[in-house]
Amino acid sequence: MVDLFYKRASLLERFFALVIDVFFIDVLFMGLSMFDLRIGWPLLFVAYFASFDGMAGTTLGKWSLGLVVVDKKGNPPGLVRGLFRTVFFPLSVVLMRPIHDSLTSTCVVREWE
Repeated sequence: MVDLFYKRASLLERFFALVIDVFFIDVLFMGLSMFDLRIGWPLLFVAYFASFDGMAGTTLGKWSLGLVVVDKKGNPPGLVRGLFRTVFFPLSVVLMRPIHDSLTSTCVVREWE
């Protein structure tokens, strides 16, 4: 089980990582808009989190705070699970609990512990 090897990230750490990620997505969105690429912000949000969380287990915001997304074996969750985490994320915001982790059998942990 993941809890034996890692310490779970706090909601405050996860919030700060999200702030960094949203800032990065905004900058990326503005950059793409300069080239007249009409990619919607929600699509960019989903693509960013699904691909980075799923394949690398981390995003720019999580990486900067030493956080990673892992499955029960301690591995990155994969693209499909990363996509489901991202799709279920709004439910977590509404309920103010990381439901998207429970539904996809993932958790966000501190990388260095």
